[in-house]
Amino acid sequence: MSGIRLIRQQTPPSASEKSTWRLNRNRKVIFAVGAVCLVACIGAGFEFAHLIETGNLTFLFRMAIFALFAFLSLAAFVAIASRGRLMTMVSWAIFVGCGAHLFSIIAIALFVLDDVGLAVRHALWLTPVQIFFYATLRRSTATILSLVLVFLSATMLGAYFTYNRIDVLADESAALMVHLFLIQLGCIILLGGISVFREAAIEEGARAEVLADTADALKSAADKAEADRRTAIDALARAEAATRSREAFLATMSHELRTPLNAIIGFSQLLEMGIGAQPLEGKQKEYAADINHSGEHMLTLVNQLLEFSRLDSGEGSVEFQTYSLSAIVDSTLRMMHVLSDKKSIGLEQEWDPEDIFAVETDEQAIRQILVNLVSNAVKFTGEGGRVTVSLMHGPGGTVCLEVADTGIGIPEDMLETICDPFVQVGDPSLAQVSGTGLGLSIVAKLTALIGGELEIKSSEGEGTRVRVTLPPVPPQLETSSENERMFG
Repeated sequence: MSGIRLIRQQTPPSASEKSTWRLNRNRKVIFAVGAVCLVACIGAGFEFAHLIETGNLTFLFRMAIFALFAFLSLAAFVAIASRGRLMTMVSWAIFVGCGAHLFSIIAIALFVLDDVGLAVRHALWLTPVQIFFYATLRRSTATILSLVLVFLSATMLGAYFTYNRIDVLADESAALMVHLFLIQLGCIILLGGISVFREAAIEEGARAEVLADTADALKSAADKAEADRRTAIDALARAEAATRSREAFLATMSHELRTPLNAIIGFSQLLEMGIGAQPLEGKQKEYAADINHSGEHMLTLVNQLLEFSRLDSGEGSVEFQTYSLSAIVDSTLRMMHVLSDKKSIGLEQEWDPEDIFAVETDEQAIRQILVNLVSNAVKFTGEGGRVTVSLMHGPGGTVCLEVADTGIGIPEDMLETICDPFVQVGDPSLAQVSGTGLGLSIVAKLTALIGGELEIKSSEGEGTRVRVTLPPVPPQLETSSENERMFG
């Protein structure tokens, strides 16, 4: 298929592969240093044999060649054995040892033996030494050391030409030495340029490794985020399924429990009143009354459970209008007197009858809050006690609804959790404190729903005071015409 080029996407290297690459690169440098030292040793051996053959092997040359051979062998061993960790020390040692050896031989050849060929042969080894510097040290350090060698070479050549009054332009040997010096200087310049590219390549390689590591980290983070997203989606799906199951259960519960309970309550009332059957007497009438009371209690519990579930699922809705809070409280308390009269508990009202206490709220929510608070107060107050419902104005135009009782109170360690679901004061197995423990939970949720604040103060054995603070009515609604329409 002409004109189509297939590009294969390469897999990014792993951390182990990168470590292997770096290890192989270091090994190559170390083995190169060892190989150069070996070649230098071979050169020293060749020079030793050449001096023997030409009859120029003096004691000084013999000791210098042996020392060089031992030094190079030791340097190669240290570089390989340390795996490159001592490479800088080896480089400095070669600079000192090899430099001293080469310049000593060159000086003896020029000033003692007047053997230019011997000096040239040893001067040629200065170039590998310079290359070694640029291969193992930083460019600036290698340049300085190489320039030191060039300076020493120039000084030695200048001294030799001056001492022997040699015409550099006319003498072949002198011209050869000058060319060798210039070649050495050119090598320094070339090696400096090459080292620039080498350092740039190392820097780019390091940057590429950092980018590759960053890409790996980002890929790992992306994979984790994707896994978390899938987990969150699964959890959301399970939560939605649980919500649908709960709604279906509550709908079934509402129908299956409320319908028979209403029938039980209705028929028990008919039996108690003797409608449609023979009038009941004595124990039979008491049994019918017990059936009626138990049914009503059961229906109250079911209604509380359903109301709490509705509020807890966020399905509660309110409709704000401006009402007279005193009128709502007064009508609600008339129904609650039946409950307080059964225990001979005084249900008192404390507020200015001339004040309507205008609030913008939801009427049904306020009634439910008051019913729950008064029911709890009556439930936990003994016979002959007192429950007081008060209305008052708070700071900033707020209106406060307060229910206080002289009952058993709430232990201090329970005040922080008393509004949690299913938390009850006292022993739930006792009849006088029976219930679901959802009354205050529903009050707390309804209060928050209508924008109010709930405050509970209590002392064990001295009673409880619960205050609901409702927000002020917006100024635009506080007009005489509005009051006449709403309360008149």
